[in-house]
Amino acid sequence: MDFPGRFDSLGAFLAMGGYGAFVWPALALAVVILLGLWLQSLAALREAVRQEALVAQLRRDGRSGGTDRDLNQGQQQAEAGQ
Repeated sequence: MDFPGRFDSLGAFLAMGGYGAFVWPALALAVVILLGLWLQSLAALREAVRQEALVAQLRRDGRSGGTDRDLNQGQQQAEAGQ
């Protein structure tokens, strides 16, 4: 029994019935875009966690009224301590 869409060889699979020149670059582009989005999301998550830790540190230090200046000072202190 022959199933539609079944390929006889690897070359036939890669050719995709003549559409391989369109299918594989499109797949590669989609993978690159998704990987970029994943990396960007991971970086944003790390930054958010770092900011949250900084705010928690400022609150522990008694600077809960935190202004931008306080946040910058706290960030500089945190970086100096690393």
